[in-house]
Amino acid sequence: MESLTLKPMGGKQSLHFETELAGCSALIADADHISRSVLARQLREVGFTDIVQQSRIEPARDLIETRRFDVILCAQYFSGDSPTGQDLLDDLRRDDLLPFATVFIMVTGESSYAKVEQAAELSLDGYLLKPHSAANLVRRLLAARRRKQELGSIFAAIEQQDLAAAITLCQRRYEERGAYWLHSARLCAELMLRTAQFEQAGALYESVVVASAEPWARAGVARAMLAEGKFSQATQSLLALTQDLPNFADAFDVLGRAQLKLGQLEAAMNSYRKASALTPSSIARLQRLGMLAYYLGNTAEAEQLLDQATHLGRNSRSFDYQTLVLLALMRSSQGNWQGVQRCRILVQEMLQKSPHIVRLRRVRLLVDGVSLLQQPASSEVSTLTQELGNAAASPDFDFDLACNLLNLLSLLADANARLEHANRLVYEIGHRFCTSEASCALLTAAAKAHEPYALIIRQSNDHLLELSEEAMKLNLQGDHRAAIDRFLALAEENLNARMFETANQLILRHTLELADGAQYSSVLQSLRERVGVARSRPGFGDSQGRQPAGMVLRVSTPLPEGMNSW
Repeated sequence: MESLTLKPMGGKQSLHFETELAGCSALIADADHISRSVLARQLREVGFTDIVQQSRIEPARDLIETRRFDVILCAQYFSGDSPTGQDLLDDLRRDDLLPFATVFIMVTGESSYAKVEQAAELSLDGYLLKPHSAANLVRRLLAARRRKQELGSIFAAIEQQDLAAAITLCQRRYEERGAYWLHSARLCAELMLRTAQFEQAGALYESVVVASAEPWARAGVARAMLAEGKFSQATQSLLALTQDLPNFADAFDVLGRAQLKLGQLEAAMNSYRKASALTPSSIARLQRLGMLAYYLGNTAEAEQLLDQATHLGRNSRSFDYQTLVLLALMRSSQGNWQGVQRCRILVQEMLQKSPHIVRLRRVRLLVDGVSLLQQPASSEVSTLTQELGNAAASPDFDFDLACNLLNLLSLLADANARLEHANRLVYEIGHRFCTSEASCALLTAAAKAHEPYALIIRQSNDHLLELSEEAMKLNLQGDHRAAIDRFLALAEENLNARMFETANQLILRHTLELADGAQYSSVLQSLRERVGVARSRPGFGDSQGRQPAGMVLRVSTPLPEGMNSW
């Protein structure tokens, strides 16, 4: 944070602050009513007119998700086993629920200073150390606002979807060592990752490591390796990073992702456990850990984690609805049909509030299907599975729901339910979502209750590998166009992301040799939307907002229907 020279409050200096901060709004979240009162008084003295106070973090989260504040002052620790301020910030940033214009300041005591200072490097706008003076509070606020103003042109370019211009502005500031040059470098590398400039992003992260050894830059090097498919190198780099910085939760998140890419599911589970242990009330991390535990058969741990995530976040936009599908599945296996019914009621309540959310309607179908396990001979089974089959054929159906559907179909088949066309549906799921050894392992685990379905998944993966090898032979023989066309046809036929990505890589690699290579642009764009690469990967409760060790790029966050606009 850039330091400012401040005179004692009062006189012309105070009037200057009142002019600059006049009319600003603030949310103060702190369990200590004295601390809240002091902060509120200090904000009013410098011109704040709309100040809301909360003693608990859950209602504070609800307020942040439904209205805009210019400033949020949040305590690091609350009472008992309540989520921390860092847990709240992680979830808000991860799910793009905090606009760029909002200043988020963490209020902390001396004992937790080191942890908050590290957090400030990752996603905070600043921190305020107790006890604090009014001058120190204003110093933090003005420094945060100054950075946002200084980088305003970059975020304006992002808002206008002119990412090339944003990258140029960031590079210039970094190379000239202008104000906030490190922040600009981080933003630039993030933009490069988002625009598939993986090699350039890796080089930029490496240069920052040489210049200042920032933890986020070291993690960024690994993220670039992951994006380039260098999974083993990324894993080794992250193992070293987590040894050096054992409290860097985001590094464990990225490590878990790398280990998943390598099919090292148990190792990924351990990495996610360490990330969650560092932020025990993070909804996103509880969900991810619980979902992976479920797929690995650790149902007792999974139920506890997902139940906790539901308790903490069911009213939050960070909450992933499929958590309720897994809880219903686990409770059905215990014969706890009242527990299944509670999951159904929760889904219905959510649907009443948000009937427009397609994914939530599909979750309702799945939870309704779980309830039919109590009566597998019911005539409703056939109708419901037909509806689920139609949903699964949609381009926007995702990997996690595919696992849930496989799980349900397997349990129904094991209970001797009559399932027409189920074999064909399992075949289509396998050919669409088997995009790596890890995804195949997870899909197979989801179908384990009925071995014939698990076998279809494994055969689907083997068949895809054979088709891929045949297409790649064409490329090795020099017929690049034929290879590209074959991979595109396979991607079109199966909506398989691995086939699409291979075709895209071949086009990029051989673009100079393809005289009319530009013709593929529209084909790729159309197919990209239908395949949905991100939807084809295990999500484990993750949003598509801030990636672990990454940055938020969206300047403002639109509210869903039914919420007050900003």
